[in-house]
Order: sequence, then structure tokens, then C-alpha cells
Amino acid sequence: MKKIIITKSGMAINTDYIVEMHIRDHHPTDTIEHNGDKSWRAHYSIEATLSTCSTQPLFSKVTTAEEIQTTYDDIIKFLVNNEETSTSVLDLRDKE
Repeated sequence: MKKIIITKSGMAINTDYIVEMHIRDHHPTDTIEHNGDKSWRAHYSIEATLSTCSTQPLFSKVTTAEEIQTTYDDIIKFLVNNEETSTSVLDLRDKE
């Protein structure tokens, strides 16, 4: 089944082309200064590397490390779910 992720900015990405994903902390030195406090709010992105060797931001937000990890986990669950009743589109524009 083809799956599509609609990024926070509205771009549609065919998940067949995603080869890697990671969470990016845009200000890691600020996070280090707060001793890894999971409630510390910082600017995070979830980025995907595509088979074309380009990197696309899927989701970006000022949030806590815990919240961004939950969003990342939701994307992973969407990618690995192969049930016929599952949706084929994950829209990250609505995720606040």
C-alpha cells in the first residue's frame, strides 16, 4: 500500500522514498545547559533523508523532547502499520 506523509509545511512525501529519519535539536547547546531536562522547550525538527539524497523536514516545532519523541514514534507506527484498515495518509499539518 502506498503511504503519503503530508509535512507540517504541506508538502506530500511518498514514504517509499524515505531511507532514514532523525530528530534534530536546532539549539543543542541550550539543551545541554539544561541537563537533558525533558520538560525544557526547544526548537526540534523531525527530518527524513530521501533516496534522492535530499533531506526534508517532516515536522518542526518549539516543544519538549518528550513531545517530539511522541510525534516521531507516531510517524514510525504509521510507517510500519500494514493493516488493510489503516490509513494511507499521515497529515502532520494538524498536529499541534
